[in-house]
Amino acid sequence: MPAGREVFGPVVTVIPYARESEAVAMVNDAGYGLAGTVWTCDPEHGVDIARRIHVGTFGVNLYTPDLGAPWGGGASGQGSAYGPECLDAYLKPKSVFLPEPVQA
Repeated sequence: MPAGREVFGPVVTVIPYARESEAVAMVNDAGYGLAGTVWTCDPEHGVDIARRIHVGTFGVNLYTPDLGAPWGGGASGQGSAYGPECLDAYLKPKSVFLPEPVQA
């Protein structure tokens, strides 16, 4: 697969790395980042890795997406979908200032 092309479908990619920081950098440099997982005997360490990986959905020792949770990441998909975050593209913040109510 040429560099810069997105692989679609349920696939497993195995790429050798020397240090964990190198593996995290490879994932984050890919530019797509729709989903990922890490499999480890130390779930707390897996959560630490999840914090550093820039993808839309991430699993530690499993991958069971919830359609009520937001997903989407990088150049994959069309931004976030599902969850309240999917409304962000349609919303524009506004502040409205009102006088204090008159006491009768």
